[in-house]
Amino acid sequence: MQVLSLILVDEIKANGLATSDTICFSVERLDPSPSLLKSIRQRGMKVRSPAEWSKKFNWGFEVQMEYTHFDLSESMRVRSRLLDLREINSGQGDIATLQREGEYLLKKTNQKWSISDYIPRKLTP
Repeated sequence: MQVLSLILVDEIKANGLATSDTICFSVERLDPSPSLLKSIRQRGMKVRSPAEWSKKFNWGFEVQMEYTHFDLSESMRVRSRLLDLREINSGQGDIATLQREGEYLLKKTNQKWSISDYIPRKLTP
């Protein structure tokens, strides 16, 4: 959970989103558990699952995360994509626009996770 929170905060900052923006997010193309959503919300982030988005259509961005390397003892790699859903929500478009994609490298030191690097993937128009 700490890893996912770090990535969500970084995506919000890197993309110039407001902390008041509601962000939809998924992990391994699945809805996050209700307990994970609740825990992240308690950290002050406004997050929803893709299942909630499909019912309400009222937030503009989705962060999709996938683990590419998973070792809870020392390091992780997580691929992340930020999609812009605003045109869909407004009825002006039919597909989400990919805003940013890359891979986070995370390290664990003294039982605390931190982002050690972000490797962007070049987006093709």
